[in-house]
Amino acid sequence: MKKLLTLLGGAALGASMCAAPVSAQVIRNAELIGNGGNYGQYQGFAPHLFVKPKIFNLGAHSSFQLNGDFAVGGTYVRADELDQYGGFVEGSVAGTIRQTSPQGWTFGATLSATGDATYVYDATDPFTANISADGIEAYAFIDSPTLDVMAGRFTPGTIVTTGAGALNGVIEPTTAAFSSGVGGNFAGSVGTRQGPWELVAAADQDNRQYGGVLWRRPVRTVTPAYGIEVIRDGSFDFAGTPLTGGLATGEGQLYGGRAGAMMEYGRLTFGASAGLEAFYDGTTRIETQSIYDIGVSNKSGRYTYGVAGQHRRSHDENVSTSSITTDMVIGISTGVDLEVGYEFSRLEDEALPEAVHTHEGKADIRLSF
Repeated sequence: MKKLLTLLGGAALGASMCAAPVSAQVIRNAELIGNGGNYGQYQGFAPHLFVKPKIFNLGAHSSFQLNGDFAVGGTYVRADELDQYGGFVEGSVAGTIRQTSPQGWTFGATLSATGDATYVYDATDPFTANISADGIEAYAFIDSPTLDVMAGRFTPGTIVTTGAGALNGVIEPTTAAFSSGVGGNFAGSVGTRQGPWELVAAADQDNRQYGGVLWRRPVRTVTPAYGIEVIRDGSFDFAGTPLTGGLATGEGQLYGGRAGAMMEYGRLTFGASAGLEAFYDGTTRIETQSIYDIGVSNKSGRYTYGVAGQHRRSHDENVSTSSITTDMVIGISTGVDLEVGYEFSRLEDEALPEAVHTHEGKADIRLSF
């Protein structure tokens, strides 16, 4: 499961905390689609606390791992010809305990917490804090040589073959605005890895299910991979996330799928995917939307950078959104990164007199351990 969810993961950072010795949420380079996350960070003069996750041996075949990060930065948003400036602090901490048996079985549990606070200049309510139970994940896992199981409060990962996976997480690209995700409350997943094949299936108590399969095989210096994922939300909230035409209220159902491919060449990674989602109110189809992603990333010395684009459109309403995101992480020293990003998005809606353009910039300094 640890290797499986490291490859799967993108949006689901909590699952990654037990998926690998280094959390994708903490070490931003690990959020690249492929090989870019394997080359480490710039080696410099950082304090020893911010070098690597702290791993404490608890005896024979037993250990406790502690890792986290802290960031402070600023944001800039321009929408409808209005400028908005803000600042933020955010952080995370996670602890994982593991016990490995002589037969190769690993038993463990993870507890993680995330939170943030933001300030928006000249806003009606300038301060916002997001510190709640929604940012806490606690789950147990069992990894055997053939089968991996997880259960608890966590968010299973998705296959990282999309353009969104090319970036480092400074600015999240517009990833499927109406998509649903498994997890958040009690969930369970089972996965296996057989040769080049990796499979995972998950479900949660909110009537949501997810399944994915990934084929990945290194071929000399090039590593191709192909992935397919499907998702179903049996209690999709139309009131909380209304569709483009506002044609449905209350709860309905979402059926979605996505197929993607990627290729790694040294430290350069290219990925693309396409998906389709259908929304139902009972048994009647309300709307269908398609999503297309493309992205490329590269790591060169202390610099990790990428660019990604996404287009989503409705097949029942004359509404579409497009975005392009650039992203860069500069390794100042071990465990200390400067992160900068910029995103441009465009919304076209027949109900609007003209397209709406939004610019967003973000920069922060992040300490990781």
